[in-house]
Parts: sequence; C-alpha cells; structure tokens
Amino acid sequence: MKQFINLYTDELKPIVLRLSLARSLVVAVALAILLLVAWIVLKSLASERQATADEMNQQLQQLQQQQTQLQAQVQQKSPNQQLIDQSDKLSRQIQQQMELN
Repeated sequence: MKQFINLYTDELKPIVLRLSLARSLVVAVALAILLLVAWIVLKSLASERQATADEMNQQLQQLQQQQTQLQAQVQQKSPNQQLIDQSDKLSRQIQQQMELN
C-alpha cells in the first residue's frame, strides 16, 4: 500500500493574484470612460438648463418692459370728463333722494 505525503505547505503554494496588472488597467480604463461619459452628460444637461434660464430671463425682461409701458400709459390717461360729470350728477340725485326721505 502506497502512502502519499503532502509536502506542500501554504507558504509553498503559488500566490494567485486576484487583481492582476491587466485587470487593473481594464478597471482603470473602464472607470475613466465612465467618468468621461458622466461628465459629458452632466455638461450637456447644464448647458440645456443654462439655455432655459437665459430664455426665461429674456422673457422676464420683456414682460417687465411691457409692464413699465403699460404703467406709463395708465399714468398718462386722464379721466374722462363726461364720466366725471355723469358721476357727479348721479351723486347729486342720490343726495337729493336721501334728503327727501
């Protein structure tokens, strides 16, 4: 009967590298590509948001100018004298009716 003796100890077993140089390079390149794609996407989103903000600011300025123009028009309007006379006449009639009662 033959007997086998294992003379290999853990120290003599070959070390298996779980992360070799080639794998490290692949991971680094993949990470760099992922970061580049994320940067491009974020830059695109930021430029879209900036364009939207610029457009909204332009609309706001136009509306403010329109508001200023309308306020100037309102201030330039003088009351209609005919309506004032009619209002005074009606007020006098109401006053006379109240005095009669």
